[in-house]
Amino acid sequence: MITVSCIATLLYLGGWHPLWPEKYGSSLLVPLLFAASGAIMIYHGLNPARERDKISLPAFGVIFIGIAGALMFPPMVPFIMPIVWFSLKVFIILFIFIWIRGTLPRFRYDQLMHFAWGFLFPVSMICLFFTALLVAAGWA
Repeated sequence: MITVSCIATLLYLGGWHPLWPEKYGSSLLVPLLFAASGAIMIYHGLNPARERDKISLPAFGVIFIGIAGALMFPPMVPFIMPIVWFSLKVFIILFIFIWIRGTLPRFRYDQLMHFAWGFLFPVSMICLFFTALLVAAGWA
């Protein structure tokens, strides 16, 4: 799944390039997300729901704010941001894979074959027939 996600990111999502140009703030989005996440972790660490969150959440909040600061350091931006953008896109595709896998039911082999031969094959033959008619009529 990781390999397929990496290949899909390279082929279809622009690889290590940001989603929009840097002059519109693409280099600020990731540090802002890390800083906001760190601030939320520190806040919830000061008002913990569980006792062990009193130590772990503020520690990770400080780490996330440190990462946000490192991402804002100008000499680091050309080296870190492509890795961050690529990883973010890969994680999004992985999330979609896992989400679909967990949401949709698993079909048995006989159910898939019945669906393929009983529905998909006739639909594809109808589509092929109409495409042939359009080509023969000169409309396509």
